[in-house]
Amino acid sequence: MATLRLSLMTPQINPNIRQKFIEKIYKNGTRLSELIDTLRLSSKLDSGLQELSYKTINLHDLIHETVENIKLSYPKREIIIQGDKDITIKADASLFSIVITNLIENAFKYSEDEVVVTFTKERFNVIDTGIGISARNLDNITNKFYRVNKNTWNNSLGLGLFIVSNILALHNFSLKIQSEENQGSMFSVRF
Repeated sequence: MATLRLSLMTPQINPNIRQKFIEKIYKNGTRLSELIDTLRLSSKLDSGLQELSYKTINLHDLIHETVENIKLSYPKREIIIQGDKDITIKADASLFSIVITNLIENAFKYSEDEVVVTFTKERFNVIDTGIGISARNLDNITNKFYRVNKNTWNNSLGLGLFIVSNILALHNFSLKIQSEENQGSMFSVRF
């Protein structure tokens, strides 16, 4: 670390190298901030201290807005969205956006093909054709800090589906997961 500090402070350092260091520091700082936010939200949900701001939201608009934000991090991945533009639900838009983001990002992490998002007035689905989840892991997948053993995604804290489940419970929604190993998964939020 002392070498890095000295390198950035040295006036004759190549500006390109300095810029690369600064970008790396920024990216790592952003990642740490996201991890802290995730841990804080997990703690609030776990202790029952998370407040809800219920309002009627247009599901189509919230999904499209959330997907546009996700595409900033995954510009080469495709998300197919199917659903009626007039469907509304009563929910906390910020928290439900976290649910949408988490489910789509999980689908990206464990599959290489496009992800399909469908929604009706009864449910919201995220479907992938990825590695799938074994029956043994399905029973535990929403537990706090649980990670599937063959998970190749190494930045996972094992909090994503725990947070999703808790947010849905606050809304009196439920999560149903259907999956077959090497075939893919469908995560279904029931309103």
